Amino acid sequence: MAEDRSSSNGTTFCNSHASSKKCSLLRTRPESRSESNVRSYPRCLIIALVTVIIILFFIITYLIFLHYHCAGLKWPWAESNSLSLEGAAVDSSKYVRLPEKVLPDHYEILLKVQMPDLEDKVQLSFNGTVQIQLTVAEDTREIKLNAHKSLSIISCRLTGYHNRKIHIQKFDYTPSEDMITLRLSERIVKSNQYNLSMTFRGSPHPGDVEGIYSGNYERTEYVHYPGNKTKVVREIRWFAVTQMEPAAARKLFPCFDEPIFKATFSIAVVYQSEYNVLSNMPVVKDEVVPGLEGWNRIHFQRSVRMSTYLVAIAITTFQSRQKTVQNMDNETVPITVWAMKAEIDHTSYALRVASESYVFFEKFYQIPYALPKMDLISVPNFNVGGMENWGLITFRPFYLVSKGSEESHYGICKVVNHEIAHQWFGNLVTPKWWNDIWLNEGFATFMEYVGMDAIEGEWDVWSLFFVDATMEVFSSDSLVSSHPVVHEKQIANRDDLKMFFDLISYRKGGAILRMLRSILGQQGFKQGVLLYLDRFQFSSATSEDLWNSFEQSRNRSEIPHSITEMMTEWTLQLGYPLVTMHVDYGQSSEDSVSDSSPSSNPISVTLSQRHFITNLNYSQQYLEKTDSNWWHIKIDFITSDGQTHGEWLTKEPKNITIELNQTNSDNAKVRFILANSRCEHFYRVNYDIETWRRIVDALREDSSVLDSATKSCLIDNSWELLGANELSADIALDLTILSVQNDTSYPLWKTVEHHLEIIYTLMYRSGEREKFQTYCEQIVNISLEAETNLSRSDFQATRKTKIKEFANFIGHPQFIAQSVSQAEYWVASIMGALNESSERVMGSGFGFHVDIHDYQLCAAAKAKSTDFSHLLHQLFLSGQVNPQLRSRLIRGFACTNDATLFNHILDQAIGDINVPDGTQWKNDELGYLIITGAGKGTNAGFNVVWNYFSIPEKFDKFGYRFKDFTFFFKNILFAVYSGQDSEYALQSMKKFNETHFDKLGAGQAEFYRLIERVENNVQWSKYARPQVIHWLNQFFD
Repeated sequence: MAEDRSSSNGTTFCNSHASSKKCSLLRTRPESRSESNVRSYPRCLIIALVTVIIILFFIITYLIFLHYHCAGLKWPWAESNSLSLEGAAVDSSKYVRLPEKVLPDHYEILLKVQMPDLEDKVQLSFNGTVQIQLTVAEDTREIKLNAHKSLSIISCRLTGYHNRKIHIQKFDYTPSEDMITLRLSERIVKSNQYNLSMTFRGSPHPGDVEGIYSGNYERTEYVHYPGNKTKVVREIRWFAVTQMEPAAARKLFPCFDEPIFKATFSIAVVYQSEYNVLSNMPVVKDEVVPGLEGWNRIHFQRSVRMSTYLVAIAITTFQSRQKTVQNMDNETVPITVWAMKAEIDHTSYALRVASESYVFFEKFYQIPYALPKMDLISVPNFNVGGMENWGLITFRPFYLVSKGSEESHYGICKVVNHEIAHQWFGNLVTPKWWNDIWLNEGFATFMEYVGMDAIEGEWDVWSLFFVDATMEVFSSDSLVSSHPVVHEKQIANRDDLKMFFDLISYRKGGAILRMLRSILGQQGFKQGVLLYLDRFQFSSATSEDLWNSFEQSRNRSEIPHSITEMMTEWTLQLGYPLVTMHVDYGQSSEDSVSDSSPSSNPISVTLSQRHFITNLNYSQQYLEKTDSNWWHIKIDFITSDGQTHGEWLTKEPKNITIELNQTNSDNAKVRFILANSRCEHFYRVNYDIETWRRIVDALREDSSVLDSATKSCLIDNSWELLGANELSADIALDLTILSVQNDTSYPLWKTVEHHLEIIYTLMYRSGEREKFQTYCEQIVNISLEAETNLSRSDFQATRKTKIKEFANFIGHPQFIAQSVSQAEYWVASIMGALNESSERVMGSGFGFHVDIHDYQLCAAAKAKSTDFSHLLHQLFLSGQVNPQLRSRLIRGFACTNDATLFNHILDQAIGDINVPDGTQWKNDELGYLIITGAGKGTNAGFNVVWNYFSIPEKFDKFGYRFKDFTFFFKNILFAVYSGQDSEYALQSMKKFNETHFDKLGAGQAEFYRLIERVENNVQWSKYARPQVIHWLNQFFD
């Protein structure tokens, strides 16, 4: 990363250590001298000549100023006058935030951006000026602000009232915070306003994906000639885009780069005329720069008050599609989608979702969208799913460009709603500091489903929420290495901020908000949201501010507990509770479970709670240390006969007992009782063994006795409790196979697949998979036998595809044969197309390859000889396939059984071996290779990746490429390490952590969690695997 570059790339700042030096390095004036030999000329002629010279000097200086400064060009003498910071650094072992003594009101930013050019060997670079209007909140003699060391500061100047210059005596620079401290010759006074001006330049590192960075893609044009002839013209197109969150605006311009420091922005960009430029606000004017042929200067409207991380600029040659909507004030607002030419025709679904989402959220929040336009742009090789820049939202192409499938539309609808929800939660109201980032991401995660439910009403949205949000974070948050929703970790540097952006902030944040809405009711929840947004709009807030708003919307007669006290427990304590429920059904042990005769004895339910920790190595000692971890828990019961009951479980008393009627008004007997049946609240439930078996018996008699969402919740609980040695394996195995009978729910299938895939991987690597594979094959067959109506719009086609994908993953012979046949036919078609005309494949867009799935290519690569995988690899290298086809081919040959071939491909992808035709592997393609090879492929691929990561030199190259790809990096680490279950692997990981910890960057916290997961896997192998094998032996005997 840029921080580790040599001093030639370091930040340089104007220096004023000596009192005689000025901070501004741009003002150099020659002294007037009296020459002795002029006495022979008339005095008036001397005066006239001197006057002319002085006038000419100032005219030339002014013209140079206009040419360089106003256009943003580099000053010719800047190199010699820019001074290195190396000797001025102040060491700091922890990150120190900016003081709130001086506040920015407005930024006036002018940038000149030089786009890359491969032929001229030109890389992305920029020059600029920033003028920051400041207000002093407290008398001080210093100003602190942020600038990254990849910037060079050419000049700085501070002025006060009537443009009076204030001398800057000295500066200090703290590398760990990217912080400049300007020490002033005089005190600046509270409530007064000042103007800080700086000129600067920067050259981003080619691998950087923060601040402003560039990328390229291949654009294909077709020139048609008479006689049905076509010439294919391919060219490289460049783009540049910004990604500022959490703290990278300082890489583009000096600023107060913390979310609390909101200001308005006026942005102008000098750019090469063949490009178009977008920013947060609409264009004011776009004009040719006088004297700079081929360059334009574009000015954008002044923005609303916002944080620096929301500033956005995009320089592209993309095309657009637009739709207009009416806002709350009955004004027309354009919604525009931007994408590459090859993608733009596939963005209509995203444009529809964005337009409907805009209207829905404006109505829901009852606050108008703050800007006069909204742009959504597809960015190739983007390092996150989407970024909510106000008015210019950036996306990975996968989340903006439709592939025509239900799954593609689900991803687009989900992420587009997430980012548009941010335009209020996050942009309008911003956390004061990143430890409260869940206020942004948790709310956007929850609201994306609220938006989806409004737009795609036929989808089973809240069952999908459980599978995609709650279920995954349930697993992560049961680890000792988890953390509270509101972060308390002391960070050491700017990169540590990225650790805040994880499952806990996003999905646990969203899950506890869903729980709160269930407690408050929809109207009470919405009222609290509106109070919060109205009170803090265009400002910053904390979690406490949010809870205070909800407190005012609480119905005290129905909710006896303080919202602030209750929700603080859920956000400041690590983990979540396990509620243990023991039921006395009021009948003797001789009574049959299925006996329909009513009993006069009431049902007695005893409840208790404790912190749920899955790792037995830490569980007891951790619980002793955290005995004070208790939660206010709303328990919602439902009985098999439809009775409902609500109860609160708090710290005191630790156990409560309640009584329920044995029968309802229809004299129907209660067979079992469930709590939190659909996992709407963020806690697990473990029942007594009799209740678990009553549930299993009821499903055995009639699988429809429980709805799909309840079955998903029970299956997830049972497998996780088995892993924690809290439940026997027979319950989890019985529940799973019984639940899929006659049930076509897609969320239910996702739950089943998630757990079976984990267990299959553990069994597969231990060599004990045969009977478990047979068990999985039966589940596949039962699931496909369920009546499926593919005309329904609730993911039935996706469900069927996912079942077949899982069948291929476990090696189901019937589906492997189908996949091999389909893959062979597909490859033959591709080769035929290439032999006939390469244009068909290059110009295929999205249409040519949609008849093949990744899993089919993967299955064929596993089943066939090395030649097939080699052929897929050669197609990838041919340069005659489009990006979508490239990623599909990767997911095919990554499944090869040939370790030598996989190792060769991995070396090629990382750059150790040159690619024959110079084809470059992009970072996301390298990620697909590793994730597929290690997670979905064969033992050959997994072993190669495992050994590769154990070689420090190779891992360093990998880590260097992915250090800023935070989410991708986490997914790669998870694919490589999460399936391990041996003591040897565990010790290897611990040793790896010791030697590579500093190189993991934002993946450090994730790696700690992976170590604990492998400890859990070792524990699972010890306690759960023997139970699973015993049940399988009985089941198939």
